[in-house]
Amino acid sequence: MFKVEKLSDFVFEIYISGKIRKEDYDFVPELERKIEKHGKVNLYCEIESIEGVEPSAIWEDLKLRAKHFNSFEKVAIVVEGQWIQNMSQMAKPFTKAYVKVFKPEEKEEAKNWVMHT
Repeated sequence: MFKVEKLSDFVFEIYISGKIRKEDYDFVPELERKIEKHGKVNLYCEIESIEGVEPSAIWEDLKLRAKHFNSFEKVAIVVEGQWIQNMSQMAKPFTKAYVKVFKPEEKEEAKNWVMHT
């Protein structure tokens, strides 16, 4: 499940927990409006847990990454657990953004970092 909030006009904020479904990508039109308005945006992504991913969600994620390979300036990923941190590091080749991984106790630092371009 994705929960999308507005951190600022040019920062998109996503919280992930549970099973990821195709419907979770309903935020894409709003994200694309921000990209159209600002050229590039920053992303704050907080991963609480991932309890599985539907195949249709993988397809939505791949489409999003392919279309917006160059649309992000910074990506802050807040996640606990080494395996998830490793998976987050694997995302780096799929974007030109500066990707930085933070631990849960560094949430405020992550938000501060992603808010300043």
